[in-house]
Amino acid sequence: MRRIPELLAPAGSLDILKGAVNAGADAVYFGGKAFNARAGAANFESDQIREAVCFCAPRGVRTYLTLNTLIKQTEWEELLRFVDEVLPLGISGLIMQDIGAAAYVRRRFPQIELSASTQMSIHNLEGAVWAKKAGFGRVVLSRELPLSEVREIRERAGIETEVFIHGALCYSYSGQCLLSSMIGGRSGNRGRCAQPCRLSYRTDLDPAERHYMNLKDICTIDHIKELAEHQVDSLKVEGRLKGLPYVQGVISAYRRALDYYREKGENIRLSDREREELALLFNRGGFSKGYLFGKTDDMICHDSPKHSGVHAGRVAMAGRRTVLELEEAVEPGDALEVRTSREPYPSVIVQARSWTPGQSGGGKLSVDPLPGARAGDEVRLLVRKSLSDRLSQEMPERKIPVGVSARLRIGEAPVMTLTHQGIHAEYMGAAPVMAADKRPLSGADVRKQLAKFGDTPFTAEEITIQMDEGCFLPVSALNELRRGAAAEMLRRMEPPFYQPSEVPMPSVPDVPAGKQVLDAVITSEEQLAALGGRVERIYLRTEYFRPERIGRYQELAKGSGLALALPHITRREASDRLMADLKRWRAAGLDRLLAWHLGEILQHNGWIIETGPGVPVMSHLTRTVLQQGLWQDADALSAVKGVTLSPELSYNELAAIPFDPTSACIVYGRIPVMLTEQCPTRESGLCTRERPGAIRRPELLIDRKHESWPMERHCRDCYNVFYLNRPIWLADHPRRLAGLPAGRLRLYFLDETPSRVEEILTAYTRALAGTPCTAGFPVTAGRYEKGVE
Repeated sequence: MRRIPELLAPAGSLDILKGAVNAGADAVYFGGKAFNARAGAANFESDQIREAVCFCAPRGVRTYLTLNTLIKQTEWEELLRFVDEVLPLGISGLIMQDIGAAAYVRRRFPQIELSASTQMSIHNLEGAVWAKKAGFGRVVLSRELPLSEVREIRERAGIETEVFIHGALCYSYSGQCLLSSMIGGRSGNRGRCAQPCRLSYRTDLDPAERHYMNLKDICTIDHIKELAEHQVDSLKVEGRLKGLPYVQGVISAYRRALDYYREKGENIRLSDREREELALLFNRGGFSKGYLFGKTDDMICHDSPKHSGVHAGRVAMAGRRTVLELEEAVEPGDALEVRTSREPYPSVIVQARSWTPGQSGGGKLSVDPLPGARAGDEVRLLVRKSLSDRLSQEMPERKIPVGVSARLRIGEAPVMTLTHQGIHAEYMGAAPVMAADKRPLSGADVRKQLAKFGDTPFTAEEITIQMDEGCFLPVSALNELRRGAAAEMLRRMEPPFYQPSEVPMPSVPDVPAGKQVLDAVITSEEQLAALGGRVERIYLRTEYFRPERIGRYQELAKGSGLALALPHITRREASDRLMADLKRWRAAGLDRLLAWHLGEILQHNGWIIETGPGVPVMSHLTRTVLQQGLWQDADALSAVKGVTLSPELSYNELAAIPFDPTSACIVYGRIPVMLTEQCPTRESGLCTRERPGAIRRPELLIDRKHESWPMERHCRDCYNVFYLNRPIWLADHPRRLAGLPAGRLRLYFLDETPSRVEEILTAYTRALAGTPCTAGFPVTAGRYEKGVE
């Protein structure tokens, strides 16, 4: 029998959840009223969660609650109450991001399966191994992985894999994007991303404004066979902010494709009409296959981040009236859009009186003048009302096929038994079966009554009746027998009501502030020379420094400790190269690494590991779990000897976290705000295909406010790092610096000259001594003043 992956559907509301189940979903995911990464969805109250699981469980549909935001120190009491309120309600699993919260839930409710959210940025084998050791049963892998790497992770890590197969793609590696946070305080790690990546930008190499970061939606319905054969466990459709028509339409299409593969062993071939319907549900400039089959050059839609619909015709005439010549018939209520030379594009709702059918199926639509429309402009159909109306209606309820057997013996109580996938429910009637005075029961009579399951979720699959000749039972008794059996079956199919285990929460120590020292992350020998001997530790970014020059670096360090800052992304080939280099660094005497992501924690046994902001820490508990382990979780996590507190926290939020001498806060620098497989330089047609290993910086992405966001191109591995438009500066508030709960105050240098490094270092040295120092160049406080939502 062919192995069929789970079809996992989004549900922004209870009605949509039921629509997804009726459309053929094997599992659904949804958020509660707090701590989920889609704050804009309707989300579920506790009673709705219970209703959802009671609807899904009898139908064999798994339910996953998204508890996938980072938890601030000030939110822990609220989180604990929320967990105890909703997790006993019978959900199948949790999708989580926060490491501390996951460690707690694993102990509090060990019955519930944990999935590592895509926000955890797990994109290599080592990251998946870490997740398994930390207690996760499934990992939602970064969308950037090709299927070959997905399969390797599944086979070698021994953990279930979940991949996105349809819907919107983030431009950045999920969980590694601070762009929305830094621009407006709406954090993607907190479920409130404002999607600034969908806006238009220009670069210093190309003055034309384009939607450089507007990724097309993914659609893989033509590749179910490949997904199944690469051992993917769960196929996830994105869309918790989408409505009922979208979810029902997409899920039913993928259900057909999966069932076709189950039966035929091949990929389904959609008709033109079926493809058009998928596109009409939502697309941005068409679809791509995402990264699952390799990165391609057709993944960006430069035109508009909004729904693109399908091609419908052209503007035939523009003037006192605008005449649209369409290639297919339209109906009243259909929505059209004219692609003029600039946004916003004018739209039209079809009225019956304005439509003139053509002889070959198309026709002409005459409407009032449309701003900016010119002859030849493309017309696109955005909404086909008949499709929306059909998909907005409830689908037939998904029934549960049950085997039915009944025993009617004269003088005995009647018995009815229902069976489904090993579950048996037996119900015995109250009154005994009687001998018939006049008309005895026939087998047909009994079958008819016992098959009437009505508004229950059951349908009779096979009916077996054992009955004495000449027996009689009133219709009301047969109905009561059927209702009783159905109720007992539902009771047996109910999800379990979990009882929490006792888990003592560690107390938050009251630790007085201790000594604070400066350290720095650097990119050049000139910066090293300027810093040497003046900070306690200097982290050499491995992309910029080579192990064969370690003698020179140690000379320039002048007694400052040296460590290595690992790459932001280490996919399979990059990881192999890095491991070879690290052997040489280790032989030269270095023993400390600053890891950017979870995959780098277990990958480098024997090194002293600290984590950077790519492993976000917003609470004392998360920090403690990473550094010490809790509740016997230390095996997976004990390699970590220091963490970096999240740059999304405000001064006030940081003040709630106790001081720790090994923790770090970034107090200066252009911090990374996006890590992406995409490249605006390539999108501009200006990629020079740099030599292997080349790193180009700084090129600039320029927004509509003329702010410049430096871009670092890693050409060998073809990924990019975008940096904050202005460096963080905290030296003007010495008291606030002293109040940070971290012993290490980190300076993050990118392309600063030696003289600028000297200026910055002098300012922070004075600030540590209590003297405020302002910057002589444009800076920002990041989110230290206001935090994030």
